[in-house]
Amino acid sequence: MQILLERRNSIRGVTLIELMIAITLLGILLALAIPSFSDLITRTKIQSAASSVSVALATARSEAVKRGRDISVCTSTDSATCAGSNNWATGWVIYATAGTPIKAFDAPTGGLSLAGDGTKIVDVVTFTATGATEPFVPGDITVCKTGQVSKVVSVAASGRIRVASGSICP
Repeated sequence: MQILLERRNSIRGVTLIELMIAITLLGILLALAIPSFSDLITRTKIQSAASSVSVALATARSEAVKRGRDISVCTSTDSATCAGSNNWATGWVIYATAGTPIKAFDAPTGGLSLAGDGTKIVDVVTFTATGATEPFVPGDITVCKTGQVSKVVSVAASGRIRVASGSICP
């Protein structure tokens, strides 16, 4: 009986002060981690949008070579027709020159801006049966969010597609 009493007295729980200190430390750690986590989410959204544009362009190039005819990627607001604007943030569609949509891509989430370089790539990128761009000039589509490092999807005149980090977005 004596052993049971001694054992019961030696088992102790957490005091209220210890619990308050632990909760305070946890709150401080969370306050430091949350801004970093939201930046990570934003960077991931930028990378995802750049990858989606890159996949659309690569698919269009592949289809152009496979079908032996011009295939284009253009901005779109309704996932069926070309919008005719430089705002790639509304979504884009791959289509054959006859106007038949092959695949549509929804607008990326997170308030990102996607824009062609304005001189070479405005609202459409066309690949020929050889896989080169038409006209035979290089261009860029920039994926941006204010205060973050942009991603630039570059299309070479030969049709090669590359994604690289750009500068800090204004």
